[in-house]
Amino acid sequence: MSAIRILRKTEVIKVTGLSNTTIFERARNGAFPPVISLGGRAVGYIAHEVNALLLAYSANYTDEEIKQLIKLMLEQRKQNASAFMTSLTSNDGGA
Repeated sequence: MSAIRILRKTEVIKVTGLSNTTIFERARNGAFPPVISLGGRAVGYIAHEVNALLLAYSANYTDEEIKQLIKLMLEQRKQNASAFMTSLTSNDGGA
């Protein structure tokens, strides 16, 4: 499994050129990847999800296509986490 790179909000604003308010509104409407909790009050964005969104913008995806892409990303998060957890529990301790 490759390392997951996390972007903080200031970096996402810089990379996307969107304002904090626009990011918040789009995330609320399902048109931007939601943040992940890093513990306490710290949150971040998964870099490859932000990059995929920028590619979709560059390919002129419609709002509905963007929302569908975000849904797929969230499903993929769950699948990846589940597969990783399964691999941990199926490990027999190296015996």
